Amino acid sequence: MLSRLETDWGHHSRAKAARTSPRLACLPPSNIDALFGPRPAAAAPAPLAALTELADALRRLSAADETFVNAAAHAALALANGGPEIGPARPGIDPVRPSPGVFGLFSARRGDSTAPAQGNIPGGEPGAIPGGSTGRPLLAHRLCVAGGREPKLWLELLIQIYISSDAQNRLAVLNPFLSSAEADRVLDLTGALLLRASRVSQARRCLPLVDELTDMVARRAEEASAGRLEGETEQQRRAARTELSVRAQGLAAALAAPR
Repeated sequence: MLSRLETDWGHHSRAKAARTSPRLACLPPSNIDALFGPRPAAAAPAPLAALTELADALRRLSAADETFVNAAAHAALALANGGPEIGPARPGIDPVRPSPGVFGLFSARRGDSTAPAQGNIPGGEPGAIPGGSTGRPLLAHRLCVAGGREPKLWLELLIQIYISSDAQNRLAVLNPFLSSAEADRVLDLTGALLLRASRVSQARRCLPLVDELTDMVARRAEEASAGRLEGETEQQRRAARTELSVRAQGLAAALAAPR
């Protein structure tokens, strides 16, 4: 444990020493200078268009990641609990059901076959019990999980298992019919959904900053067009420019923040 901490400490120290200050490509210092120059209204359209495009891209990315997180969470929990579906989804409460393509990535049949699941019982025709000596005990296990007589994983518990040092063993205790390959798939999905969830959080932190910066640029252009900047003093101009620069640097730092 101490060795791991020492390694992490060294890694983060080197990264911090080599870190450079990020800048927004859509609002470089030259554009900020132009916004506070003699023609601010003419300098505003380009950064406004770039900031709007950035906000749209963040919203699209966040929506796609949320869809993936919901589908991956359901797929991982369903596989870990022993079947493609354990009970119906509750609208607004449970994660959305993934498309068939998500389950097509996994083999839910236990035993020597890697054929994709068919019907409502993995690895066979609708209603069939999987072949092999584990078929009847496996079905009994699934019924016990569905009825609450066997432990059923939920997302928070799955994440706790994922970050433990004996994740596969703990999964095997909860579902002894889970193969090693399937346990790896469950853990891979859990890691992927955590990374996507982290990116969703980052996008949600950045979006208000983009909106604030867009409003400041638009307001500057509007005031210039209306002639309300004619009485602006040099001190007021410098203060406004500093505020815009600080907000732009804050957005750049938020976008470049390591996750």
